[in-house]
Amino acid sequence: MEKSIIDREELLTAIREVERMFIKDIPVREVFDQMLQVLLQVTNSEYGFIGEVLHDGQQEYLKTHAITNIAWNEQTKTFFEENAPNGLEFKNLKTLFGRVITDKTFLISESPYTDERRGGLPEGHPHMGSFLGMPIWDDDNMCGMFGIANRPGGYEPRIVEELEPIVEACSNLIGGYHIVKERNESTELLRQTNQELQEKNERLEELINLDKAKDRFFSIIAHDLKNPIQSHMGLSELLLMSHKDLDIEERDKIINMMNSSILEIQKLLDNLLQWAMAQADRIKLFKENHQLHSLLNESISTYTQQSAEKNISIFNNVPEEDIVNVDKETISVAFRNIISNAIKYSYEGSKILLTSEEDRSQGLYHVSITDYGTGMSQESIDELFDLSTNNSLLGTNKEKGTGLGLILSKEFAEQNGGQLTVKSIEGSGTTFTVSIPINDN
Repeated sequence: MEKSIIDREELLTAIREVERMFIKDIPVREVFDQMLQVLLQVTNSEYGFIGEVLHDGQQEYLKTHAITNIAWNEQTKTFFEENAPNGLEFKNLKTLFGRVITDKTFLISESPYTDERRGGLPEGHPHMGSFLGMPIWDDDNMCGMFGIANRPGGYEPRIVEELEPIVEACSNLIGGYHIVKERNESTELLRQTNQELQEKNERLEELINLDKAKDRFFSIIAHDLKNPIQSHMGLSELLLMSHKDLDIEERDKIINMMNSSILEIQKLLDNLLQWAMAQADRIKLFKENHQLHSLLNESISTYTQQSAEKNISIFNNVPEEDIVNVDKETISVAFRNIISNAIKYSYEGSKILLTSEEDRSQGLYHVSITDYGTGMSQESIDELFDLSTNNSLLGTNKEKGTGLGLILSKEFAEQNGGQLTVKSIEGSGTTFTVSIPINDN
């Protein structure tokens, strides 16, 4: 029986140690560096790299996660030190490693200087006597590759099979790298959101004077913010602990849920601040003429993902010739809050209709946003715009909200010279009507 080129037990032990580094939250760059050292050691290679295969919209290219420092002069040393920590990018695929990417199979070269597949080496580059390039696969997707050079005696084809454990480990590392990156980005966004919350709380305490409103206001912060924050953190931990067992679709689903929880927090924070500023008359309106149809389209686009997740179709049937004289920022807040609630309380697979009616006698357009969802009782409608009593009165399904967005929508409609009214039938749906001034110029 032919003797193995690589000590399998040594390889598996080294891989387990690298995986432990990742689990211990060692910086991912250090984990990739250690994996490269394992690869070089078990193959007795002189230098190499581990990289990810990405696409820039035009072609695939290589971005390194670990690479041996083979700088051969002051210029390349400076370049390496400045760029290697964030990954070097190589887009010229007319090279030995480029053929691995384009052909999506391993490549062995025992004469890199005369190999017809070569791309040439810069003057002064360390000697390359042999080269092995290996693709890294994530299911059917080539997610990366590694390249190693200068093994004494070269690279025999049978080494490819013996390196399969390290190929799989590198695939897991690249997948884990993206999980950690996405988690860190979401965590940083959450940190910024929490900081924003603290800053806004300090401002809000100075603005809220009514006892009932104040009690309700802080119950919103204590309860309604707690749920999406806990949801986000729980999903983050699930993503980190289970990334090896998740396929791309499952991973994307969890990431989308994490992003939704962040959006929920941001929306609540914006509504809290806007409401408090409205109480203190600190919002200055800049009324201009706007196309009503376009204003509504902008608000609809904010919730494209949410409506798609529930398979809800939104139809903007407002004529393009309808022109209104409003403050865009505040009236858009009103539209967005109403559309958001319409999606939240609609049944899956239903629709939302946006229509307008011209009322020349009052100088208003009556803009109606109608959903076919859970609806509300008359008692709920009577208390809908009272902050001291409003407590998730919008329907009977599992979705719960503060109702603060609708209170804000009513105030902003009135500040723009109009009004907000609501009609609803339990179990059949709800229509919110925003009345805003017609432009007569």
